[in-house]
Amino acid sequence: MDEHEAKLNERLEQRLNQIVTNQTNMQKELRETKDEFQSKVNNLQTEVLWRIKDAEELIKERCSNQRVNSLLTELENRVK
Repeated sequence: MDEHEAKLNERLEQRLNQIVTNQTNMQKELRETKDEFQSKVNNLQTEVLWRIKDAEELIKERCSNQRVNSLLTELENRVK
């Protein structure tokens, strides 16, 4: 029975080691996936903020052009 118990203990130990190895690999993969996802989120956030800033600048410029055109129209009307 000692030999049977020793084989059983060895098999249990091997299985436990396999489970621990699998868990370690899964944790590593999860960390890598999380880091990759976080990097993509950060890149997207930066790109979105840049696009918002660019759009704000374009809107400011467009409003300025509209104001200039309006003033030119008023000036033309006064000259006539």
